[in-house]
Amino acid sequence: MTVGSSLRLVCVLRDNTQPPTYVFWYHDQHMINYHATREVRVENNGGLSVLFLSNVRPADSGNYSCAPSNARPAHIYIHVLKVTRQGCMNIRNRCRLPSRESPPTEFFDGC
Repeated sequence: MTVGSSLRLVCVLRDNTQPPTYVFWYHDQHMINYHATREVRVENNGGLSVLFLSNVRPADSGNYSCAPSNARPAHIYIHVLKVTRQGCMNIRNRCRLPSRESPPTEFFDGC
């Protein structure tokens, strides 16, 4: 993920008899559902919780967790890279990264 991208993390709650009462999202050790200095949006719908974060920056790198009230938390580590246009082309050619048309989305499940 590169600086300025949008981040969308999806937490899917499977095999539960009822949806969670709440889902807390954490960046490293800090709950970010209601972040005072950053625009963060969380949408909960039954067994699904989605975290949206726009215009990411290097400080947004780190461990993200979703913690439903009635299940174990799930975790993913996000790297936000500061890449120049020339550097991006060199990396893409050498490592065969996805094209620019790929959506800036990360998915995980297992909450």
